[in-house]
Amino acid sequence: MWLLTHKYEYDHEKMRAIFLWIQHNISYDHTYRSYTYYRTFKSRKGICAGYSILIHKMFSYAGIKAKLVIGDLTMVTLTETCMLGHM
Repeated sequence: MWLLTHKYEYDHEKMRAIFLWIQHNISYDHTYRSYTYYRTFKSRKGICAGYSILIHKMFSYAGIKAKLVIGDLTMVTLTETCMLGHM
């Protein structure tokens, strides 16, 4: 984590570096097998839980306070879910 964030002074710069690293290095796992942060990191593939827990862990390692919010989309229609890019 140090290599990714050491050159930045402010948390928002570190957060952007972590976000961009995840955006460029992790792809969606359409087999739905990579749901832990460790497996997501190692395989470079993940689903929603893998992405969110990985970013939470990376923020934590960089000294950035973050909260992991858990929920679901039970009140969202299938059309809205597709518009969110979830499927």
